[in-house]
Amino acid sequence: MRNIIRKKPGLSITLEEIRLEYDREESRQNTLENKAGLILAFIGIIVPFTLLIFDYFSKDPLGVIYFLFSISGLISIVVLWPKSHVRPHVEIEEFYSYANYRPDDLRDQLILNYMDSIEKNRKRTSLFAYLLYFSYWFVIGPLIFMMIYLL
Repeated sequence: MRNIIRKKPGLSITLEEIRLEYDREESRQNTLENKAGLILAFIGIIVPFTLLIFDYFSKDPLGVIYFLFSISGLISIVVLWPKSHVRPHVEIEEFYSYANYRPDDLRDQLILNYMDSIEKNRKRTSLFAYLLYFSYWFVIGPLIFMMIYLL
C-alpha cells in the first residue's frame, strides 16, 4: 500500500484530508465525554428529588430506580475514565526523527500513521457511544417508571 500512495501526486491534499478526519474523530470522543458528564450531573440532581418524592409516597420501587441510576453512572464513569487517545505521530522523544525524512516520504508516513490511529480511535469511540446509549436508557427508563408509578 505504501508504494501506491507514494506514486500519487496528491500527498499533501490527502494528508490534509486525513488530518481533518482525525480531528472529527477526536471531536466525536470529546462529545461523548461531555454527554457522559451530563448524565452524571443529571443523576446527581435527580437522586435527591426521587428520595423526596418516594419518601412522601412510598419507598417500594426506590431500590430498582437507584440500581438503574447506578448502572448509568458507572457506564458514564467508564466513558469519562482517562484513556490514551491514539496519536498519529511517534512518541515525543522520537519526534525529531521526522527531520530525516524526505518530504514525500514524510507525508506518506504521516498519512499511514493517521489512518492507523483513526481506525483504533474509531473502534473505541464506537464502543463508548454504544455504552452511552445504554446509559441514557438507564436514566430515562426509571424516570418514565416514576412518572407512571406516581400517576
